Amino acid sequence: MFPLTSAVVTRGQRAWGRIKATAAEQRQLWKEVGEALMVGRSEHPTDNNKFGEWCAANGFGDVERHDRADAMWLAENWWGLGDCPPTLSHPHAVRRWMRKQQADTPPSPEVDLSTSPAPRQRISIETAKKVNKLASMAESGEGQEQQTAKKYLKKQAELFT
Repeated sequence: MFPLTSAVVTRGQRAWGRIKATAAEQRQLWKEVGEALMVGRSEHPTDNNKFGEWCAANGFGDVERHDRADAMWLAENWWGLGDCPPTLSHPHAVRRWMRKQQADTPPSPEVDLSTSPAPRQRISIETAKKVNKLASMAESGEGQEQQTAKKYLKKQAELFT
């Protein structure tokens, strides 16, 4: 066998091994790409042109813009993937799957305020003093004064129930 043929076969064997890599391994590689891209983005947080230059200078120039964004998203959301199917490897597919999961998740039940009591009105210090005076008059007063105090006390109680 010629040395050149041997090198071609070796290269082919390595390629075949990489092709057979599982989606989980490929997903891990995309995560690592995303982490590297996040370094570049952190150096150029608002300047897309400078970030693109950084990508080109660091070997990521041939990664499509949307793939870069999805790779960074994958790296940021790595621990939240949980039940992501192991067959999904490309960050765009993983992100699309996550969006679908979030869209299919029913919203948390809203609180039914119709069964809850209404918030009670707060009583001011002046009103509390007035109520105490009326309660005292209702207990110890005589005749008309006692009846009037009870009547006003009842009205005040209705305001706060």
